[in-house]
Amino acid sequence: LPLGEIFKFNGNSDLLLKDREYDYSFIGQFDPGARSDFYPEVNKLNNNYKKNIIFYDGWNKGIGSEEYSRVLSNTKIALVPRGSASLDTFRFYEAMRCGCVVLTLIQNEYDFMLNSPHIEIGSWSNLQSYLDALLIDENLQQLSNQTKQFWENNLSSKGAADFILKKINNK
Repeated sequence: LPLGEIFKFNGNSDLLLKDREYDYSFIGQFDPGARSDFYPEVNKLNNNYKKNIIFYDGWNKGIGSEEYSRVLSNTKIALVPRGSASLDTFRFYEAMRCGCVVLTLIQNEYDFMLNSPHIEIGSWSNLQSYLDALLIDENLQQLSNQTKQFWENNLSSKGAADFILKKINNK
């Protein structure tokens, strides 16, 4: 089943990408085990993009859910490293709900994720080149639209319920 969003997350996809405040963002825990490859690459980004990067200690101990929802709803590209306990992370689903372009490492291959419009990179060491290419891509808004639609059809509460019913009816 889709992991879904954290309780009290109320992000939305109302803004077009051109009207969003941040070119990219990451707000989350610095986990030296699961994110040791991510942290140094984010910290060495050398660009003039608008960003919101906040690392904090401990799970769900950063900014409040209202501010987190606001930031993600105002982000073009969401940087989505692995979760602390598994490849899965709430941020993936939250970013898709907000229509962010999701930039992540290789994800688990779940049936409900088939044809997901996220962008998988082989290593965070390529992060700068991906950001540079994506932020000038004329199709970025189209990818955002596909992301919003995918979330609605597959990962939202209704999408997940439809997926479960389809599985039950096929057995």
